Amino acid sequence: MENENCVWRHCPSCGLWYPLPTHYEDARREDHKTFYCPNGHSCYYPQQTDRELLHSQNAALLSENAELQKEIRMLPKRGLDGRFAKRNVKEE
Repeated sequence: MENENCVWRHCPSCGLWYPLPTHYEDARREDHKTFYCPNGHSCYYPQQTDRELLHSQNAALLSENAELQKEIRMLPKRGLDGRFAKRNVKEE
């Protein structure tokens, strides 16, 4: 572990500071699996990663888009054909 890049992590249970290899920390942030401090206390990263956050935002936008497309397809059935309605405008 001497030549590896490490980050220092703090155990919320016992307060111990310990080095964690960056590749291992990155993997645990991605998969949210439990890891342990040197004293055996369990830790994990519950927060969404940027990639997960973007994925969920993208899914929400796709869902919203599908709903809007459905509404657009329903317009002709409601008597609207998608053209602008002509209004009688009185000239004064």
